Amino acid sequence: MTHPIHTALTLSTVIPHQNCLGWSEDGQLCVLTKSAVYILTPDHGLALSTPPDVKASIDDQSSAKPLGWYKTMIDMSSCPVRAWAEISDGWGTLSLGSLDVSIQAVTCSPSGLSSYGRCVLAILNTNMEVSLWEGTKNHLKGEWCMVSSPTHVPTCKMEEELSTCRILGIAWSAQPNFGISPAPLLDASLLAIGNRAGSITLRRFSRSRGERGQPTTTTVAKLELCDRWITQLAWSKWVASGTNKCTVVLAYAVSDGGIGLLQVSQTLEATVSSDAFVGDYDVERHVRVDVERFPELAILPDKRGITAMTWVDVSAQNTILVASKAGTVHLYSLSPFPLSPPLSLAHSPTYTPTHWYGSKCLAIQIQPSSAGSSSLSPVSGVFYVRDRDALLLALSDGSVHVMHGFSSEPTWDPAPTPSTLTEFSRTFFVRAQQHASFGVSSVPDYMDVNRIDGFVPYDSCGTVAWIYECVLVSRPTDFSYKHEAKHACTLLVAPFWSADDEWVVKTIEEKMDWSKGGNGMRCVTRVAPAHLLRGIFLHLADTTRFERLRGALLNILDCDMQEDPSTTIVFPEWTRPCSEEIKTRLRKSLATQFFGWESFLRIRMKLALADGCWKLCQDAQMRNDFGQAARIHLAAISHRVLRILVRHLTAIVTTLSPADVPFVLRVVVQSLLPGSPSDLSSEAQALSDKVNAMMAIGQGWDGLHEMCPACHVEVPLQDITQATCLKGHLWARCSVTSFILSTAMVRTCIGCNRKALLPPSQSFPTEDDSWMPVAARSWVVKELLEAVDRCLFCGNSFVRIV
Repeated sequence: MTHPIHTALTLSTVIPHQNCLGWSEDGQLCVLTKSAVYILTPDHGLALSTPPDVKASIDDQSSAKPLGWYKTMIDMSSCPVRAWAEISDGWGTLSLGSLDVSIQAVTCSPSGLSSYGRCVLAILNTNMEVSLWEGTKNHLKGEWCMVSSPTHVPTCKMEEELSTCRILGIAWSAQPNFGISPAPLLDASLLAIGNRAGSITLRRFSRSRGERGQPTTTTVAKLELCDRWITQLAWSKWVASGTNKCTVVLAYAVSDGGIGLLQVSQTLEATVSSDAFVGDYDVERHVRVDVERFPELAILPDKRGITAMTWVDVSAQNTILVASKAGTVHLYSLSPFPLSPPLSLAHSPTYTPTHWYGSKCLAIQIQPSSAGSSSLSPVSGVFYVRDRDALLLALSDGSVHVMHGFSSEPTWDPAPTPSTLTEFSRTFFVRAQQHASFGVSSVPDYMDVNRIDGFVPYDSCGTVAWIYECVLVSRPTDFSYKHEAKHACTLLVAPFWSADDEWVVKTIEEKMDWSKGGNGMRCVTRVAPAHLLRGIFLHLADTTRFERLRGALLNILDCDMQEDPSTTIVFPEWTRPCSEEIKTRLRKSLATQFFGWESFLRIRMKLALADGCWKLCQDAQMRNDFGQAARIHLAAISHRVLRILVRHLTAIVTTLSPADVPFVLRVVVQSLLPGSPSDLSSEAQALSDKVNAMMAIGQGWDGLHEMCPACHVEVPLQDITQATCLKGHLWARCSVTSFILSTAMVRTCIGCNRKALLPPSQSFPTEDDSWMPVAARSWVVKELLEAVDRCLFCGNSFVRIV
């Protein structure tokens, strides 16, 4: 059986080192090259009106649709670099990386940290400087801008102070889950920075702007560990270790080959006010960070440098550290209860720690597939296959090694001959090379090395993304010099083994209900639904498989609707005058209620699945069934959003002014439409009565009839998705406020293509709201637009196309 190659995308640049690929929580693949970071977004689960930049597939006979990619990049070649020699004339000032500056490492923040509600990238160059970048108008195809640089320039020219500023390793932790529902929108992740002075600094990034209009980064801890260089860092996952407390382990690699461990704990101390809509969770005041060093090293030093290091999640509570050196792989499993799990969990019959703990060392066996095969090649990528309890390691020589029984008793494949996965890797290399577009027509032979740089999973069952260098470049027997312009590499996405229909259905069930074993479903992570569903849409793109599974998919979508938590929320009435405090509290509460409930996320994912199946379905009856399922989930989302709005507006009704009434009445009318739950209609009617009692009658505050921007004819509110005037002019409506969109200040959802007005903070100038509809110039509308940084219906991010 010939496995399809979904992507063969050529990137004409040099890959400087091995671990050059990584996924962000926004579903973007970051490709690290010498002077640029390519940011690639697969089109699975996206419905953007603009087509993908590339659709690179070499299998024309496959039943699967070509995999498209949106592409942009961060070019670091023109960025100014710091001249360390002007600061100090010490012997350690100069380094080879300072002479020809390139990118050394990239780490992605959790989603939701940027000013636009997305990820932030931290980029480390070979000049040992760190810079932070975020996508602006269009993170899929547009510009990424540098927002800050956390490295500090010392005023003193002492070599000791200079060493603390010269960074060698960076790593960004995930968001901790404090077990609060709805999940508060906290910027509680930590950026770890290791330097030449042997110390680690933990910094916190906040999306709130400072005095100069830039995001703020604050130091929460600085640890002096040793007198050697800290070269690499890796975070494990956060584990609940008490009430409102989470603990994580940070591994740090030292230049002498040793690896140490730090235990970092964060405790949330919430303050509850009688008139607050949500708890006050200011990380600067109410999140305490404690750091404790493990008494012994995880890996003892042996003068061999660490080439790769990562944590592998084996079960809910156990993680194993995987580190590689030349010719060996080192494993370290924490003790069964390293992070002090709760007593109820420790005695739970379902709690199964790993069968081993401590350290292990396994020698890498050579798998001859080319002239450059070697067991001493660096590890290019590591990932764990949970269903098979196997760890896959790719070496830069093109071989793929499998470690079986990873959680029980790790062992290699018994024979040193090339494994099936190594043969697949070589086959994919030959097939892609024959279809290469960079002018190399020769067929790869034994002298051409299938050099792999980066090796990450595309889904959770066998489909992998990796990069290889083209032939005539990776030839160890050819000692001729190849200048950078002749180097080229190709991104490949292909399955190493196929998933059966039963596995696909099981995976979809787990994704739709995290209690059945799905991972990454916690709202605290703010992972984009398109990222969670990427692997599912890849398998459903196979038309023959989709035809077989569409009945099972309908059964999953027809499951009983989850209980609506918005029916239980109660907001205290705000009795004080309108002020900046109530605006801040309203914005924070709306964002928490819209995006902090797990059941809300599951409905959004079901809506995305139903929409995707509706587009794939060719049968008219089945297409109608999927459309009906999508309408049910769309109505459920709309009713929850309206209930949250009605209860907030009821709580702040005393602060409303005549300018706020048009929007309030629009919410009331939508809540009274046929099909709305009776309790929602009753609450909306009570809100309308309160507003009518407060405001004088006859001042024309209905706000339900707008003027057509083209002919100035009255447009009634009859459809919340589009507006049509009496002369036939058709206008789209804002998916957040339902006002007519007649301005270029609009953002578009990448998942469902719905449009919404820009929040005032993203307009220019920010103080000017003349572009907004007259009836929308209300402080309530502005705070609502600021709170909704993701689509209310599908949960994906927005972009600006205009």
